[in-house]
Amino acid sequence: MTTFVDTSVLLSGHDASDQDPVVVVVRSAQQMLREGLGESESGNFEKKFAEKYYSQEWANIFDLMLGNTCVIFKRLAAEEGQVESIGRISKTAEGYFDVVLSLLSKMESVEEVVERIEKFIDTIIITEPRGSSNAVSILKLRLLTTLFNFLSVRVQLRFVVIRGLCRFARENPKIASQVFALVKDTDWWISQYEWEISNEEKFEIFAEIADIASSKIHYMQQQFAVKPSEELKTQIAVASLKDETVFEFTSSTPGMVGKCITLLNSSTLTMGEFKTFLASADGQSFLKMNQLIDESLCEKARVMIVRNAAANEPTRRVSISKLPIDSEDPFGVVVKAIRAGLISGSINEVDGLLEVLAVKPAAGEIAGQWNNAKHNLAKLCAATRRRIIE
Repeated sequence: MTTFVDTSVLLSGHDASDQDPVVVVVRSAQQMLREGLGESESGNFEKKFAEKYYSQEWANIFDLMLGNTCVIFKRLAAEEGQVESIGRISKTAEGYFDVVLSLLSKMESVEEVVERIEKFIDTIIITEPRGSSNAVSILKLRLLTTLFNFLSVRVQLRFVVIRGLCRFARENPKIASQVFALVKDTDWWISQYEWEISNEEKFEIFAEIADIASSKIHYMQQQFAVKPSEELKTQIAVASLKDETVFEFTSSTPGMVGKCITLLNSSTLTMGEFKTFLASADGQSFLKMNQLIDESLCEKARVMIVRNAAANEPTRRVSISKLPIDSEDPFGVVVKAIRAGLISGSINEVDGLLEVLAVKPAAGEIAGQWNNAKHNLAKLCAATRRRIIE
């Protein structure tokens, strides 16, 4: 027996269930859908919606509503440049898709939810109206962000959304920084909430986040932690040399990359020595092969020399004008060393002095301190054992 469904009652605002947000939102979007689908197709949509609503087929309603994505995006793209119209349509569209996502909570099986989340991400990213539209890109980011926030940070399903966001950011570089702000703590979430993610999946997601991050090093290091290789170690070392904000070099990379880092970490580094290295045939080849800029590396060397001078000055008062850094702006170099966390202190502009409170140990010094600590601990343990025996 076929049940007759009166769609005019359901979507006209007279049915007792008309306070259901699902019905309210579909009703508010009717005009937009009619303009995009036409009277016949919009009528078919309304009829199918009513049938599935009365039988509570939430997964099918999700699919049905998501099927209008192209129509909604085209409608928004058609208003490009019309600020008021874009604001109105975007608001209606966001409400429509918010309800689509709310249907996830009505579904009975995890499989249904996972399938619909993946389908939502693919549909939002892939659907593209003719011609570029900034308004549509902004709406897409909002919708993916809504899905991201819809899922608790404890829920492993968030991982699927994170991959989708990274994929969208790679295809839309202008919004990469906004997406990065959302996903930057992924490594912490995986660890803190014990997401059951394979090492291969971790490696891939850290690579995807690195692609959109302003500084890739942390995520490359996360990759190395789950899947170490000499190639990746070298890539991390080169990235640390390219990044103007990085002044810590701990890689034991062989070859010219390793030689450059060894020089930078040296407590006796001089600008003459470093410039000679860069000017050599091997140094020039090293710069070209790794797409490095000699002046940027020289600035790193200047900062490291300032750090060494601060560490070696017994009075803790370093004359800035006498720093052997070959720079027209020695004060600027000192500021970089302080901002990088290599030096804790202040600049006395009246006397032209760097007044040092503390100096961060260099990588080699940290290793040496650790080895000394282990040696002293071993001696202490041996002495303790002798006393016990005696």
